[in-house]
Amino acid sequence: MQRIRIASVSYLNALPFNWGLSQGRHKDLFDLILAPPHECSRLIQDAQVDVALIPSIELARIPGLLPVPGLGIASREEGRSVLLLSRVPLESVTSLAVDTNSRTSVALSSLILRRRHGCRPAMDPMPPDLGAMLAGHDAALLIGDAALEASHRQEQAGERPLHVLDLAREWNAMTGLPFVFALWACRPVVSPAWIGQILEECLGEGLDNLDPIASREERRTGLPARVIREYLGGSIHYTMSFQEAESLKTFYRMCREEELLDATAPILDLSPPAQTGAEARKSSAPRRRQTGGKRDTARAPRGLPPPDR
Repeated sequence: MQRIRIASVSYLNALPFNWGLSQGRHKDLFDLILAPPHECSRLIQDAQVDVALIPSIELARIPGLLPVPGLGIASREEGRSVLLLSRVPLESVTSLAVDTNSRTSVALSSLILRRRHGCRPAMDPMPPDLGAMLAGHDAALLIGDAALEASHRQEQAGERPLHVLDLAREWNAMTGLPFVFALWACRPVVSPAWIGQILEECLGEGLDNLDPIASREERRTGLPARVIREYLGGSIHYTMSFQEAESLKTFYRMCREEELLDATAPILDLSPPAQTGAEARKSSAPRRRQTGGKRDTARAPRGLPPPDR
């Protein structure tokens, strides 16, 4: 059986997917690589993997990729893992150190600072070390585990010596929409619908195991299991709807207007397909929350399906 080459993000936010991919009943389907977001993009762009969880902006930059329907990483309000931390008032920021692992969040920070705070700082990529970043810059952009750890330290300190922006919350305040940080995409050798079904089942297995995931990651990261559990089960979500599709269109359009995307980059419409009356009634039925509980899933066909035609 041919195994699927797949890359997923090596941060806490992708753990529900990664649990199912590495330990679930479909684990034998995959050759799994865990890597930072920008590396996942490079791997699929260079055809070293066939499926990858990539920064959402990269779907508009890398030609030939197919979006996997309905799955990604998003936040409706406070995301907690994409933060801009500043030593000076935000309207006075002239220099910003940005995490070298980031793509989407660099563009998002530019939009937020330009459109909400009226500044256009110079941006310098740096490794995600907050002290080093702020030593020579007015502000720093952190993503992933580094941002979550910084957020937790700020809460524990009981004070806010820095100006802190949660960029998901800022986007929601600006647009009224959730923000989509990452999306699953595949090369045409894999059927998006088929791999989407498999990934949804992997996600379900991960969400059913948030307690052991949080306990394991507490030992690795030093973050309390409660914080990890609340983050994975509440701060972020993994299924995309019409609101997320509208958010992506808005994000791509704004990026083009601010020349953060090439003028010829597509403004992708990733809206779910229109539903029949029966499908709409079914989808409106109560669904299991992300925070636990078993769910029934149909067994997907095993093996690599033929490419879409």
